Amino acid sequence: MRKWWGTSVLVILLIIVLAGCSATNETSDDQSDQSAKPNEVSASDNKEAEKSPDKEQVTIRFSFWGDDARKVLLEGIITKFNEKYPHIKVETLMIPNNEYKQKLGIMSASRTAPDVSWMSQSYIAEFIEGNQLLDLTSLRTDAEFSFDDIFPSSLSVYEKDGKLFGIPFSSAPRPIFFNKTLFEEKGIPTPLEQAKAGKWTYAEFLETAQKMTNPDEGVYGASMIVSLGWKAWQQSYNDIFWSFGAELLNEEGTKFTLNTPEGEKALQFISDMIFKHQVHPKPGDQIAFAFETGKLAMSRQDYSYVNNARKITNFEWDIAPMPTGDVQAPSGVGVSGYAIFKETKHPEEALAFLKFMTGKEGTQLIAGQFVAPRQSFLESDAFQKSSATPSPEGINYALIEQFKKGVKREYNHKSWSEIDQKMQILLDALYLKEDPKSVLNKMESEIDPLLK
Repeated sequence: MRKWWGTSVLVILLIIVLAGCSATNETSDDQSDQSAKPNEVSASDNKEAEKSPDKEQVTIRFSFWGDDARKVLLEGIITKFNEKYPHIKVETLMIPNNEYKQKLGIMSASRTAPDVSWMSQSYIAEFIEGNQLLDLTSLRTDAEFSFDDIFPSSLSVYEKDGKLFGIPFSSAPRPIFFNKTLFEEKGIPTPLEQAKAGKWTYAEFLETAQKMTNPDEGVYGASMIVSLGWKAWQQSYNDIFWSFGAELLNEEGTKFTLNTPEGEKALQFISDMIFKHQVHPKPGDQIAFAFETGKLAMSRQDYSYVNNARKITNFEWDIAPMPTGDVQAPSGVGVSGYAIFKETKHPEEALAFLKFMTGKEGTQLIAGQFVAPRQSFLESDAFQKSSATPSPEGINYALIEQFKKGVKREYNHKSWSEIDQKMQILLDALYLKEDPKSVLNKMESEIDPLLK
């Protein structure tokens, strides 16, 4: 009897459990039928669909420098990132450019560094040397990331001892922006037309600048100073050094090598533009908005300057490559990328964010403002047709053709901050009309010790 009673209880319990499961399944099926209505899929639906119950909601911090327009751009990309990774919240931290490196160093030392950071080539070496960044070498073999699509020339600044500590998202030759309307009014061939005709040397550049200079109207023919100002001498002058056959440092970075006849010729060219021919603004001149206001016929800038140029409404403009010089030299490129600080508490999520920002999808979203060092990016409509200006022809000659001919990144060294400061101070002597050879002698005596 007891045996029968026990068996009966088990059977009843089993029936109850099965009935409960059946009711649950029916309810679930009913809810699915009600929510799966055609043509009503939204971004929030996609987020919920991709949200995995075993994924913990985490927050990572992302630092960068720039202005409000850049913040809006990056936050828009983060929104796209969250459609794929809704469990990762990205907090943005915008830091002024002139404080950026110092603040990152302080935060890293106090273990409060952001998870992912914008890293320029001018200071990343110091963070690599300090063992502060996460090793990203695994991305080389990540099929999903398409690592081979990245131009190798943009990667070297993020490498050390065969390891990888950052991924570039922007690297481009710095073109010459020119006032097309002003050239047409004067009946002078534009820099782009001269480049297409194969007649765009530094001699022809200088001659063109002389023709375009109009002291009575306060118009200079050319400026080599990028928007970061006179202190950004690398971005402004490297191409001139190389085109005249000069190098700032030897390949090992152990010796100052600009003090040569070629280096002297390059500095003399810069000095002559300013003082002898007076086709170039002088130190102290207001040049921040000179091109936008029609006071510069030609302005050498980073490609991201297109954001300013596209706001111009009173004249037409386009871009052209830098002139060629005494030797066949590569075009100088600046490199910016992203790195992950070693102390991050969320390395998996930080890596997912970095991959998105520097991968094929993320770089397509910056096509209007930056040039990603990916072959697929340069060939994409998203980049080439992102705006009516610059023209496709200008993009081809000023950017794509230069990548094909060869590009070269800016100098980098573990003592770069000190080298940079010395160069700024010593170039001030050139701007006070000191003889280029005398300036070079001082540079060699003061910079060589920093390279040991």
